[in-house]
Amino acid sequence: MEQDQVLSVYGALHDTGALKQLEEYRNKADRLQQLVNQSVELFTRRTEEDLVSYVVTSLLQAFVPRHVAVFLDPLEYKAPVKTLYYRNLKPEEPPVRLASIDWLEPVLETSQEAVSFTAVLAAAPREAEALRPLDPELVVPLLGLNGLYGVVVIGARILDDPYTEEELRYINQFFVFASIGLQNILHYVSAVTDYKTRLYNHSFFNQRLMEEIQKVRRYGARFALLEIDIDHFKRLNDTYGHLAGDEVLYQFSRILEKSVRTEDVVSRYGGEEFLALLVECPPRDTLAVAERIRRAAEERVFSFRGEDIRMTVSVGVTYSYCAGLEEPADVIARADFALYEAKERGRNQVRTCRPGLLGVARRRRLARQAEAGC
Repeated sequence: MEQDQVLSVYGALHDTGALKQLEEYRNKADRLQQLVNQSVELFTRRTEEDLVSYVVTSLLQAFVPRHVAVFLDPLEYKAPVKTLYYRNLKPEEPPVRLASIDWLEPVLETSQEAVSFTAVLAAAPREAEALRPLDPELVVPLLGLNGLYGVVVIGARILDDPYTEEELRYINQFFVFASIGLQNILHYVSAVTDYKTRLYNHSFFNQRLMEEIQKVRRYGARFALLEIDIDHFKRLNDTYGHLAGDEVLYQFSRILEKSVRTEDVVSRYGGEEFLALLVECPPRDTLAVAERIRRAAEERVFSFRGEDIRMTVSVGVTYSYCAGLEEPADVIARADFALYEAKERGRNQVRTCRPGLLGVARRRRLARQAEAGC
């Protein structure tokens, strides 16, 4: 009898269309729960690359488009537009690269949601033609407080099914969260990065140096510190101009990045001085890194507006001899002393600050203070 009643109620719900409506509500609830879960994932991503990779993976799983391309404004000095591209669910070399995404701002900032490629083509026909190889269906903005951070181009589906209204609503909601996540990451990166060189700034470097000092205290870890200064930089500025000096700073920063490992930290200390924190790096390897930097700078021909510019650097080196009893300023001071010695001895060389009698006395004094609880 109970089974007959259940079947009767089910039939009534089906006949009145209520069952279909309940199914739609359930699907919407599932979609909203999915969005909540995805928003948590987006807000916990720590890097721009990690967030974009998650966005692309989510789109590929949800819609299986033939093409997905992401174009990000680098927001950095002289950096190109960043591009990530997937074809038939696999990452590939992008068939399209954009010199700028500024031309998309008038269309996307007005709508602030997914726009059909047809609308983009109508608004900017010449520029939009470059997107044709992506077989684009939708162009979605990544917006922040300062405007357009990036765009995602979504191609037609592999099975050629059109995107439904419900799916478009989901895409728009998803990209609201993606935009917030990306904005948070970019603001953090901007806060810890030197704009002119794209290296870490001095404040972030001090924080990382303090972390390594704490590791020395707790675990007996070790590190090395390099202080690098461009020789006669004022003369370079006076000869070629300050714009040329900025270009040399930028190009030399790329040398520094290539000369160290991913776990190391390179910072612009100020002016033409740089710091490099080498984590768990023994003295022999540290000196090899310092010499590699010195030699790369000496051999490099820096170019600016047809001018060939040559320069050298001096490098001061110190190690975590007694860093467990020191503050960041003390360690930097020792590297600075070694750099001063390199300058005094003729520049274009590497010098090491080794612990002498004064260093031994200082360590003993600090040790006594530590034992006394000072």
